[in-house]
Amino acid sequence: MTNDELYALCAARHYRIRSLPLQSAPAASLPSGWIAVNPEQLTDPSVEKAVLAHELGHLETGSFSTGSDADHDGRHEERANRWAIRTLIPAPQLCHALESGKVELYQLAEEFGVPEEWILKAFSYYCSASPLSLTEPEQQAVRLLRGYQLAAAAFREAGAPVLAFLRVERRDFQQDGFRLVLDEE
Repeated sequence: MTNDELYALCAARHYRIRSLPLQSAPAASLPSGWIAVNPEQLTDPSVEKAVLAHELGHLETGSFSTGSDADHDGRHEERANRWAIRTLIPAPQLCHALESGKVELYQLAEEFGVPEEWILKAFSYYCSASPLSLTEPEQQAVRLLRGYQLAAAAFREAGAPVLAFLRVERRDFQQDGFRLVLDEE
């Protein structure tokens, strides 16, 4: 999803965006459908995209702090991040990018137009998500992503580059009694 598509989604949902000189954050959203952005803090299009998607995540999931003792801000931020990740970096497209040879963090960030940090967030989310919270295509993609994560961990332990496993033709690895066979087609 491009920045223009995110702004079009805001317009279609009748969310209003206003530039404000926020001091503590690059953006904020309100349950009434407003998103305030500080353009001085959004100088990079990839950051603008991630921040806008996060704020849209608050609006789309209704995740806002209510101020009650039982309310946890972290939960609301996590919901907004999950919505943004699933919108900007869908699991099936992430797998497709990896399988097409985009194996470096910067390549994936460029592919999806997000900061590298958001690629790491996507891997973390998808690899720890409950299958009950994912669609069937996401579940299939996540099985592949979890395999990439296991292989990357094995290579990291062996001192090899984290994503080097995608550059091998066929190898067997044994670590802690587990055998891992990797094929690249």
